[in-house]
Amino acid sequence: MNLSEKNLIASLSEGTLRDLSEDLIEQVIDGPITNDLIREIPIVKTIKAIIESGKNIREYFFAKKLCRFLLELREVSLEERIHMVKRLEEESDFEEKVGERLLHLIDRLDELSKAQLIGRAFRAYAHGDIGKQDLERLCFAIDRLILVDLRLIPEFLLKGRIQGRRVQQNLANAGLAFINSGLGGSWAEPVETCEVFVRYILLLDVQPRENSA
Repeated sequence: MNLSEKNLIASLSEGTLRDLSEDLIEQVIDGPITNDLIREIPIVKTIKAIIESGKNIREYFFAKKLCRFLLELREVSLEERIHMVKRLEEESDFEEKVGERLLHLIDRLDELSKAQLIGRAFRAYAHGDIGKQDLERLCFAIDRLILVDLRLIPEFLLKGRIQGRRVQQNLANAGLAFINSGLGGSWAEPVETCEVFVRYILLLDVQPRENSA
């Protein structure tokens, strides 16, 4: 991976991020950049260099994931983004630098759509809707979740139960459910992180059952 954490943090802290769009993302990935101002954005220059190097599929895939992540932050104000980076850098238990840790997180995601979801988590953090612990839990959930079950999560939160052992295990492995057991067998119950996930990652307002863990 040729992207430096310095360039990533610079892009998060620059107002030009608001110029990103779906069309521009496609242009950065697949074609020439005609806008001189956009061409000079540090993260755009670096991403384009990754694509044009043509080294391997992994770097091409990484560039696409990074674009999906940044796209979710385009409506976050410059002031909020600067404050977000500062807050993360001040966390004493962040063993790695913010840029380095974020690069590693995005790099290991196994699906493009997960990068978009990670972007939503950081957007909620930048807006002050969630704290650092919820950010960590959401990133863990997105990283671990098998997305085929994503559409089932709102109903799971609403009803407090879900059918299927493999689905239950998937949600539990992602930290969104707790496996309980009794005389009637075992079942999964949504935990608090599941509600946060539905609200800020799936962008849905679903009220959980009162007996959720």
